[in-house]
Amino acid sequence: LDAVAAALSEKIYKTKGQAIVREGDAGDNFYLVMRGECEVRTRASSGNVVATCKPGDFFGERALLNDEPRAATVRVSSNGAACYVLTRKDFLARVGPAADAVANAKRAALLKGVKLFKGLDDAQRDALARCFVPQEPHKGVRVVRKGDLGDAFFVVESGEVEVRGTEDQVVAVLGAGAFVRPRGDGVLREGCGRANDRRTGRR
Repeated sequence: LDAVAAALSEKIYKTKGQAIVREGDAGDNFYLVMRGECEVRTRASSGNVVATCKPGDFFGERALLNDEPRAATVRVSSNGAACYVLTRKDFLARVGPAADAVANAKRAALLKGVKLFKGLDDAQRDALARCFVPQEPHKGVRVVRKGDLGDAFFVVESGEVEVRGTEDQVVAVLGAGAFVRPRGDGVLREGCGRANDRRTGRR
């Protein structure tokens, strides 16, 4: 913790509405809110606020851990704000390994409750957990669509996913530990289509 604290620098944002990070940009820093508030918006939510960050909250870790573009735009929503900033290099060196280990342990614990993986031992579940890539779709966003090629396997980590039939009616609701797979026996097979639409419900 001392090493992390020593690597933090303070950055002050004086203007309400000022962007701290923008969706689609490369991730270069991790942010911890010290003062003020920030709003999180995404294109998928049509620009609506999906979260609010207050003192003690943090953001920016996902892009660094997963080496992916920013998933949201974060703007100052109060009359100024201040954040502690940790560069990508320092974050990955000091926080990344521990954060990755904790996240993987949580995924492995979740997979332990999935019937499809009951036959795996702890080492096998841990290895499998490392193959999963976290996704955080917002309410109403389709995860898979009927007729799409089945090229991925999904496990619900939190929230709920609605399964809709041919007339867009809800035929099932999947919660944490449930999985979404291609048709048939669960094997990813070439040419296997989706049986129903799956879209997120509440998170």
